[in-house]
Amino acid sequence: MNKLSLLERFNAPMPKFFQTIFKIGAVAVAIGVGLGAAQESLLEQGIPVPEWVAYVVSAVGTITSLLAKFTIRLDK
Repeated sequence: MNKLSLLERFNAPMPKFFQTIFKIGAVAVAIGVGLGAAQESLLEQGIPVPEWVAYVVSAVGTITSLLAKFTIRLDK
């Protein structure tokens, strides 16, 4: 098996399963950023969201998307 650089792995095609995981991670990042941005307005409406929740959701989404992005499809 050939060794690929990180850039080659990043640009290589992903398997279909990991494309779905990548998209789920991207949605989690968007939700985390949205929670972080809307914290004050949510609190004004009586929905208390701890600050750490936005950080955790964003971090999990980022890590999930990154790991999925570096998987490659090996066609034989």
